[in-house]
Amino acid sequence: MLITPGNPSGVTIPPAEIAAFATLARRRDIALILDEAYQSFRDTREPAHPLFADPASGARRPRLPGRFRRRPPELNREVLKLIDCVAICSPRVGQEAALAGLTQAGAWRRTRVAEIAQRRAWLCEA
Repeated sequence: MLITPGNPSGVTIPPAEIAAFATLARRRDIALILDEAYQSFRDTREPAHPLFADPASGARRPRLPGRFRRRPPELNREVLKLIDCVAICSPRVGQEAALAGLTQAGAWRRTRVAEIAQRRAWLCEA
């Protein structure tokens, strides 16, 4: 599982590294899960990675956390193990609030993006 951008600094994994992880995961026949819950807070309009543009990658557009598509039973067993150990899904009310904020709070989000970029600059300076 890769998380990009990270919280609270907004650090992102470069697209080439994500593609390399995807290649490695395919070669080893393991699932690569990209948690992009904060994708709207990236400070660029460039794609986070090239995977969705490559049909051979098998990548699918993410849904809000906690909403899973039908998967093969063996993959579902593994995902359920992960969910049992890691709290990665917010309650539905939080998901609804996130959706409202992401679709209706553009100015607020742009201000937060600038703040996150400033924090990242401070971390780089330090």
